[in-house]
Amino acid sequence: MKLLLLLLPLYVFSIDLDYTINQIKTHEGFKSKPYVDNGHYSIGYGINLSHVTKAEANLLLTHRLSIRYEQLKAHRWFNNLSPTRQQVILNMTYQLGYSGILKFKKMVWALSHNYYNGAANEMINSRWYRQSGYRAKTLVQQMKTNKRS
Repeated sequence: MKLLLLLLPLYVFSIDLDYTINQIKTHEGFKSKPYVDNGHYSIGYGINLSHVTKAEANLLLTHRLSIRYEQLKAHRWFNNLSPTRQQVILNMTYQLGYSGILKFKKMVWALSHNYYNGAANEMINSRWYRQSGYRAKTLVQQMKTNKRS
């Protein structure tokens, strides 16, 4: 529902928005990495990064989470987790990337065998845990208890 509210303003235009979007894409060009444009960092199709709104950041976050979630759903071990534990893995995957989470081979093995304390221990015994502070401690606790904090 929140996503729909973010997109709702697009439907109030009385012009052909698709044409305008395609024209802007042609004029701006696409760049996947930040670049300097008139003294400001931009990305994508000329999106000025110094003026990103919270709504835009939320839209990007939601989009990226949906991609990661679809990737994770390809794994039986992920589908067999409780929603809380799935959220732990999704949070970690957002931070580390899809290929990054798959490097936690012992954690994945523990999860596939319903050994949640073992999975939590593998999380603790990682560089990710040492570098992620409060986030890591929270996620480990959720993995162990199956409760959101």
